[in-house]
Amino acid sequence: MREISLPANFVGGADDARRAAGEQITSLITRNSTLQKLDLSANFLGEAGLAPIFEALSRCSTLEKMRFYNETISRDLARDVILPAVRANTSLQTLDFGSNCTLPELVEAQAIVAARTQPDGGAITAAT
Repeated sequence: MREISLPANFVGGADDARRAAGEQITSLITRNSTLQKLDLSANFLGEAGLAPIFEALSRCSTLEKMRFYNETISRDLARDVILPAVRANTSLQTLDFGSNCTLPELVEAQAIVAARTQPDGGAITAAT
């Protein structure tokens, strides 16, 4: 399986249900050595569901694209979970939060990922 696309499943509800959904997705991510794309847009996983997914990101070396439209993400989750996970994962090349990407930490996470697709690895060179 190279791609998982599960948009608009509206997990919602209690944090226990959201966390369980996130843990199931985490299991798919970590056990599949060919997974390259993951689209979980509009699932309303919330922080309880998103946290385990991003915590597992460092253990996934094949995932290249992730999409999370219409998710509510707090600054704490972005700073403490998402940003460190993106820094630790080197295979990710696209990270898309859609129009919800207003937190500086999410912008930074996307910039880190985008820099990996630059020919020079996103390095900044000094002008002489």
